[in-house]
Amino acid sequence: MLASAAAFLCLISCRYRDIDLLYYRTADVYIEVDWSLFPDKDNVTGMSVYCYPRDNEGQMPYIFRSNNVTGLMATLPVGHYDILVMNQTVDEFGSMYFYGMDKFSTAAACLEDLDTKWSVKSDDQTVCYEPEWLATDVYQDFDVTSDMVKSSAYIREMLKQKTKSEMLAVNPVTKASGSLLLVPESLVYTASVKGRVHGSNNASQMRGSMTGMAEGCLLASRQRTWKSVTHVLENWNLLKDADNDTTATVTSSFRTFGLPGTDVTKTKTKTKTKTKSGVTSDRQPGDNSFNITFLLIDRSTMCDFSFQVGNVMENDPDALKLALKIGFGSDDAQKPSADADPTRPMLLPHVESASGGGGFSVFVNEWGKPVEIDVPLQ
Repeated sequence: MLASAAAFLCLISCRYRDIDLLYYRTADVYIEVDWSLFPDKDNVTGMSVYCYPRDNEGQMPYIFRSNNVTGLMATLPVGHYDILVMNQTVDEFGSMYFYGMDKFSTAAACLEDLDTKWSVKSDDQTVCYEPEWLATDVYQDFDVTSDMVKSSAYIREMLKQKTKSEMLAVNPVTKASGSLLLVPESLVYTASVKGRVHGSNNASQMRGSMTGMAEGCLLASRQRTWKSVTHVLENWNLLKDADNDTTATVTSSFRTFGLPGTDVTKTKTKTKTKTKSGVTSDRQPGDNSFNITFLLIDRSTMCDFSFQVGNVMENDPDALKLALKIGFGSDDAQKPSADADPTRPMLLPHVESASGGGGFSVFVNEWGKPVEIDVPLQ
């Protein structure tokens, strides 16, 4: 053993002056990434790894990017690091921008404003895109030691003796002096909306909006930011009842960062007693407003309903799902109202079909002349 150690030190000292000094001051750390918990795992085409030095908070992170999404080699000097992995790169997202990426605690994603003719902005609420799928994982206080640096130097020298084909056959983990496993999980919720409609045979098209959703999310802590935004729901499905073609259920869904200020813990760090799913009873009705507009088959009549739903949305933080049901608590249908009851179905009046009209379209294309529709805001 002593003879081997002496030979190793001799090898290092002999080669030191012939190679860049930095070469022997860094260690190769293999970062393996498992995407199995990410709903959009099949569409991950790249990843970024940020290594934040803990010993000097003002120092910029070491950033590594790779199209190999199963792992990459990070070359790091001696020190303590907080490590963050995310899918893709910050430049590949169109629905959001990233800020504070120079610090582990401030790295965040924030939704871009959506320019839409179907809603208007206000000082306290903006309309934003749905977030694209985004997943992260972290490893805190990873230690790169001087022994790891020496080990990497030895491994590098040994690998130089191999041919190119032999190098390709070597397992990446064996080339590293240290390794770790990261398992990214989604930061994005899937929200669903389901509503009961009476007089659905009079509906031609519809659109909706949901206010009070989180504008962004911290990448490391998974904390949702406090500022809220509005999402627009333009694609809907209408399913008529089997026994009555004038009543139906309408459904839509959208992606969101969830509710402002909430903290979503990763699955692998949760305790055995998980947060129970259920109604968000700690929220006030006005924290979220769901607004829906129907264009009727006469192509001129619009029916607007507005519901205060902050306290009736079902929140499942374990599965990253939000659900809202309108009109399932009663058969007493209600007319359009700016203060509609979430428990009662929506009632659409009878109108005569316009020439060539009729039938429900799942897409909002042209509702006659383009008009600015004011989405009720908080």
